[in-house]
Amino acid sequence: MKSFVIALLFITVTGESFAQWLTQSAEGNGSFLFKGANVSLDLLKTDLSITLNNLHNPVKISNKDNHFLFFGGGMDAKAKKGLGNLFTNRDLVPAGELNLYLGFQFANSYNKLYQVEELRLSAQTTKIKIQQVADFVIKINGKIDEKILSSHLTDSVVIKKIKKEWKEKLSKSYPNAFFEYLKTYKPDNVSVANIIPDLLVSVETMMRENALDLEHITNLLTGNREENIRNKLWRFSIFVIGGADASSFNRVEKLDSNNFANSFIKEDYYGNFVAVGMNFQISKLKIGATYAYRKTNNFGLLDNLYYKLNTAITANGQTLNQEKTVNAFTGAYGEVVINELNADIMYTLDLGDNSDAHALLNAYFRGQLFSRSKDLLPATYNVGIGTYFYTRKSRFLGGIYIELPDVNNYFKKNKSGNNQTLTPATQRLAFGLVGKYSLNALFSHQ
Repeated sequence: MKSFVIALLFITVTGESFAQWLTQSAEGNGSFLFKGANVSLDLLKTDLSITLNNLHNPVKISNKDNHFLFFGGGMDAKAKKGLGNLFTNRDLVPAGELNLYLGFQFANSYNKLYQVEELRLSAQTTKIKIQQVADFVIKINGKIDEKILSSHLTDSVVIKKIKKEWKEKLSKSYPNAFFEYLKTYKPDNVSVANIIPDLLVSVETMMRENALDLEHITNLLTGNREENIRNKLWRFSIFVIGGADASSFNRVEKLDSNNFANSFIKEDYYGNFVAVGMNFQISKLKIGATYAYRKTNNFGLLDNLYYKLNTAITANGQTLNQEKTVNAFTGAYGEVVINELNADIMYTLDLGDNSDAHALLNAYFRGQLFSRSKDLLPATYNVGIGTYFYTRKSRFLGGIYIELPDVNNYFKKNKSGNNQTLTPATQRLAFGLVGKYSLNALFSHQ
């Protein structure tokens, strides 16, 4: 088993990894649902999870309705004591969870927003073109007067005639039509013929400048269109989720002096939960929350000890000594019913136009409330903030978080005597790295 997990780590970290909302607390918990098919691996916590659902991103919808029923499920397998145990001969503490969920998503339509923005862009572009044509007429009228004045043409009748013809044609034509008109104009007067090439150069230069200006402005407006659409897109999901979790570990209540090997109790834990949740997204802001009824245990409060069990086998005057390391947990243990509240607020932060990366800022709350057995597992809550970095193509670069666990020191207060060593919040801050990757390369990448 351990060799398989180590091999899986080396295979996945050398592959191509993509990130969705890989935000988490110190315990790896969060309130956001992944969309679509996803396999994620937490390198630092030895946690492999698989999720599958029919959620999708409204930005990429073509002809689908944005209000729809969604469903999905997930599986999670991990070693509770983390990555370090993989590279020792000590026992792992396996744990797993299975969940199913059903919900409904409301969202506005990308297509409708796109059509509105397309009409707005078309109106703006048309307005710019009309203004360019008006400016073109004014400036070329001036060029006609300028070129005639600087030419050798002196016949006032001819001057009056060509000014009237050219300016009337100019006022009734688009720039390219007037350009073609001048190219095919056949004057009887040589001096008039000599004016046309210079005038064509002026017309062509202004047409080219107008085209470049229009292209530049259109690009800016198109970029603003996409930004306007993103700023107006929203989706709201409500869901119910339920599941079961299990783990297995060795526990010691008291040492059996007659046979130390009998001191270790194999504890097989089975829990379950049911929860309601919501996810909301508008533009760069995301909010998530889940509230659960959970049957759990107080495994996290037990003390982890490693025992070396030595035995001697004697036969025919020979003695064979055996040594076995046993990973076991001590302390008052039991199953407890609690309510859980997870809440997240997340914002996407651009790191500048020239940057190849962007960041997610995530403030979170993790609470276990209304414990039915406060002696075993007191009610408490954690708060924290994380920062996660991605490339423009959503490739995960890494993340860090800072968390204040057990804000009110309830775990320490729950202990008696000399074990009740209360510490200030600044000394209990936890800093950590996020090494959780979404391996969407195994599926069709969204």
